[in-house]
This record gives sequence, C-alpha cells and structure tokens, in this order.
Amino acid sequence: MNVPRIQLALLSLALCLGAIPLHTQSVSIPTEVDSLARVRVVQQDAKPRRITGQLAFADSQRVMIEQTEGLLVVPVSQIRRLDVSLGHPKIGVARGASHGLLASVIVLEGLYLLGDGECEDCWVTPRDVAVAVAVPFTVVMTGVGALSGLLPGWEQWKRVSLPVRIRHASEASARRPSPDSGGRPHNLLP
Repeated sequence: MNVPRIQLALLSLALCLGAIPLHTQSVSIPTEVDSLARVRVVQQDAKPRRITGQLAFADSQRVMIEQTEGLLVVPVSQIRRLDVSLGHPKIGVARGASHGLLASVIVLEGLYLLGDGECEDCWVTPRDVAVAVAVPFTVVMTGVGALSGLLPGWEQWKRVSLPVRIRHASEASARRPSPDSGGRPHNLLP
C-alpha cells in the first residue's frame, strides 16, 4: 500500500468538498431597517415595477409596504432591489452662498481678462463692465446661491440586502445616545 497516494487522494477529496458551499454557510444575516422607514422596492416581473412607501412588515417570505392607497404585500422572490431613503439633503445657506460667490468671481474674472486687449472702436470694454458691475453682481449671485441652499435636493437612496429585519422605535432609541450621556449610546440590554 502506497501511503503518499492515499494522502494525496484524501487531500484532493477534502479540497473538492471544501469548494462545495454548504447550506449552513449561505445563511445571510438580516439587514436591520427602522420601522416605518421610507423604502423603494423594484420588482422583477410584476406591475407596478417600482413601489415607494413606508415599511410596515418584513420577514423571509414577504415585505409589506404601507402606501396612501393601503397596504401592499410583495413576495421576497419578486424583489429585485430594496432601497431605504436617506432623505432630501440640503446644501445649506452658507455653502450655497459660497457657491454663488465663487460663480460670480469666475464670471467677473473672465470678463476682466477678456477686456485686457485694446479696443479702439468700443465705447465700453469688458473690463469696464466687470469693474462697474462687480459689487452688485457679486451680491446678487451670493444671494441666489444662499436661497438655493435652502432648497431640498433629490431624495437619496441606500441599497439594502435581503432579508430585512425591522428595528422598532424602542430598539432604535436604545441605540441612540441620550443628551445626558455625553454622546455615548446607552443600552437597555446588558
């Protein structure tokens, strides 16, 4: 009996069995989503293709979405993608004002540089225009930028993997830091 051949055969058998995924390895951990979070579901073949609403219930078989028309049940097998809303971001007044100021500087600098050459037939050169309107144009552009910073942006979404586990309000508040804890989260469970 040849011992190295038996060891080689056992080693190759072990490698082959290790390459086959076992069912216990493919168990996925549910993604936690806040209860009544705004979600968007994209279905594979069903109509309507895209459903947006609040997450009412979810398990390994189905997802229930609450809409103004009522409760809609979507089988997990029909879900192509599940997204959770991150909200409508705003850039803020200060950042919008800085964008307006930067835009006015770029436009005025361009006008000023264009008027660098001599113009014999011109009554007003671009450089004269840039100097004359610099302050009012900058104030207007900064104001427009500040006002645009107040406007909400497009809704942003984050893709979530299935299955989904709903985190209820009591669980979510247990993980948030309290005002008196100095920013450290307090846990109700040991």
